[in-house]
Amino acid sequence: MKTALFCVGIAGLTATTLAMTTPARAQSSLPQPPYRIDELTPALLAAGAAAGLSLLVRFVPGARDWFDAQSALQKQWTMFALTAVVALTIGVWNMAATGFTQDALVRLLFALFAALTSNQVTYQFIKQP
Repeated sequence: MKTALFCVGIAGLTATTLAMTTPARAQSSLPQPPYRIDELTPALLAAGAAAGLSLLVRFVPGARDWFDAQSALQKQWTMFALTAVVALTIGVWNMAATGFTQDALVRLLFALFAALTSNQVTYQFIKQP
């Protein structure tokens, strides 16, 4: 029997299903959630990594102290650069796996957009410790 992990889309990403094989269980009468992860896209991976980066500079003591010591402009550019590196690395990895096509280039740009959006939303809505 297959079950799935469910997730609401991040930064406007389409929600899909990640199927896993599990032992058979009795059928549940509960309604199924509307969003499921079918595949891990480069945009979803980049958004998750960028949100993790934002949490890192917000909660890890050494990283938080280093990040807080910077000026506002330095914080913005540092976070942009780190997030772009994460997103572009994932996008280029996808291109290496699938080949350089127009579709792969669009996925790379969407991964960059999803990562930057996810990073900023996470940083703005997480309370300072």
